[in-house]
Amino acid sequence: MSEEGSAKGRKRKRSIQDVPINMNKMRKMLETFKTLKDELYDIDETEIELGSVKQHLDSLETILRGAKKPKLNFSSLTLKDLTEIGVGDGLLDIDLEVISGRVSAKMQEPMFQAACTDLSREMVDIYTHVNMQYEAGARMILDAVFKALWKLQEVPKTLDHEGITVSLIPEFKLPKEGVKITNGEYEVWLSGSVDYCVTRYLATERNMELVLKLNSNTTESRLRIALNLTDHQLFLVEAKHAGRTSLEDYVPKAVGQALALCTFLRHDVM
Repeated sequence: MSEEGSAKGRKRKRSIQDVPINMNKMRKMLETFKTLKDELYDIDETEIELGSVKQHLDSLETILRGAKKPKLNFSSLTLKDLTEIGVGDGLLDIDLEVISGRVSAKMQEPMFQAACTDLSREMVDIYTHVNMQYEAGARMILDAVFKALWKLQEVPKTLDHEGITVSLIPEFKLPKEGVKITNGEYEVWLSGSVDYCVTRYLATERNMELVLKLNSNTTESRLRIALNLTDHQLFLVEAKHAGRTSLEDYVPKAVGQALALCTFLRHDVM
């Protein structure tokens, strides 16, 4: 090869520090390899080759983790990733007595009591007629809960007030390229979707049009304007099948989603 051709070849090469590296693909590859390794466990003819492949994959992952712009999907986040982002450990203290007291007080309100009664009847009907072994069936329960939620949280319009409405955004997606999270010199781009984003805001025609017409092609600025109408009243919901994994396993994903949304909306507090 001529010196000119060699120089052109070198120019085409990129540094790992120059472009975002999608770590999701690497992690999926490692998961697939682990499954294959388990299937071929204790087979003499493949043992050496599998060990060699594992060594190279580990080395490649180490190199990619050193990238300046790693990109991660919410579902692939780990506790180690959260630590690198700067998220510290803490305890979630749920005071059941306080919650019980608030529910008891609300049950004295006729509207709240009626909504809970309707929800209870609908859930009994769903469990009576729907096979809950499938995700679609389980989501029907969430649909019923959401219907009760927006009935309870809406504030009717009056002469002096626009009223408050609740909107639901299913399969809510943040910008495709992700949201940049920084911690000192460390930088990561978080991307993905949330099963449901529940919003609450002033029920003007303009506000409702902005929120209810959001889609995957909405520009970043329009998305930010629409979500900031809620004045921090955003509630993210993930639908999971009970029993397959523990609640703790979903903590990195939930924290990553909240952190990405907070950063995207330029809020200091989640």
